[in-house]
Amino acid sequence: VWTSAWALDAGRQGVFGSTDSLSLRISQPLRVESGGLRLNLPVDYSYETLAATSGIRTLALTPSGREIAAELAWRGPLLGGSALASLFYRRDPGHHADLPDDTGLALRWQRDF
Repeated sequence: VWTSAWALDAGRQGVFGSTDSLSLRISQPLRVESGGLRLNLPVDYSYETLAATSGIRTLALTPSGREIAAELAWRGPLLGGSALASLFYRRDPGHHADLPDDTGLALRWQRDF
């Protein structure tokens, strides 16, 4: 089994103020590039002898798509607390070519009390 995964990260401190940050990540989560499992499975059954015949079958592990994910995130102080805003996009989520692309926005704000 051959697999691959990669990520490219870039970030910048002090974008809108002295304590905030902006970061960009582009990545491919772990993916099987080639390979499979060889399984000894029943492939035929004889009603005369009441016995199954086994044979070697290969189960391919290579997915149909290639997930590529991108995220743009900002973190910094906001309204007496700290905030995080993140935009993301995923092509072929879960490495499935037939699934629609996934986009979203995540927001978080926290304040100690």
